[in-house]
Amino acid sequence: MLWKYSTHDRSSSNLRNEDEWSKEYCVRWALRKRIDIPWLEWAIEKGYLPANISGDVDIPRVNLNGKDEESGQIKTDNLLRLMSILVEMMVDPNKKKNFTNQTALKEYIAEHYEPHEERNKGLSKDSLNRTFSYMNKARKPNKIAPDD
Repeated sequence: MLWKYSTHDRSSSNLRNEDEWSKEYCVRWALRKRIDIPWLEWAIEKGYLPANISGDVDIPRVNLNGKDEESGQIKTDNLLRLMSILVEMMVDPNKKKNFTNQTALKEYIAEHYEPHEERNKGLSKDSLNRTFSYMNKARKPNKIAPDD
């Protein structure tokens, strides 16, 4: 289904003939969609595909800690804390508000929640700005206005 409903570049370099896509195009397309190709290394080793085959990813992976390693337990705990706060704000009638942009939401969290948590728990304005920036990169298109 994904292939059928995707837009494809019908330039001659992507087609073997009028009705048949090149194997390189198909693999690049799958890589852009983050589809796992378990036989890719084998195909490159055997010379069926060029060694430099790649695709610009449509959905970026977001690195939460600025390093190539997995996010640590502290970052995970901070993200879960923020998620808990957001859920609380959505379901508690006394805390429901209509936020018109992310700036207003971040300011509200920093003002109303950070003073009641321990230090360095990801709720300062700077931490929230970084986290929301990562969220905006990870989810496109974003339906909530990022900032004023």
